[in-house]
Amino acid sequence: MKKNLLIIFLLCLVHLASNAQGQQGPPPQGPPPPKNIQALKVAFITRQLNLTAEEAQKFWPVYNTYSDAVKKIRIEQKQDVLGFEEKVLVERKKLKAEMKKILVTEERSNIAMTIDRDFNEVLRNELKDRRNNGNGMKRRNNNQNNNQNNNNQ
Repeated sequence: MKKNLLIIFLLCLVHLASNAQGQQGPPPQGPPPPKNIQALKVAFITRQLNLTAEEAQKFWPVYNTYSDAVKKIRIEQKQDVLGFEEKVLVERKKLKAEMKKILVTEERSNIAMTIDRDFNEVLRNELKDRRNNGNGMKRRNNNQNNNQNNNNQ
């Protein structure tokens, strides 16, 4: 039951995000609003880690605590790059230990440790595509359709 609710919730988030973009007309200049990015990030991480409802209930509080700690460190260590990296490494080690407990396997905990970087890369590529071509998702979908058509011939 909880798993079904989580899936429905994530689908609603993705649907709302896609509708919000589709109803705006031309794509906005600049980055998407932070709320949309956060919803997309939740959906991306949940999908990449294949979280069950029970895992998600344990995962998100730990992950959010980690994210908050990194934000706080970034503010405190604005002028000290090495100090920032040292303190974040301590937080990442704590996160890794917690992720191992929640996600059970070493492989999934390793994915969790790189998930921010992966999401940021996807987001950066999407924004780059939008900037260069007006609407990155539309171009990507057209490329996929063209590839499918070529494969069918």
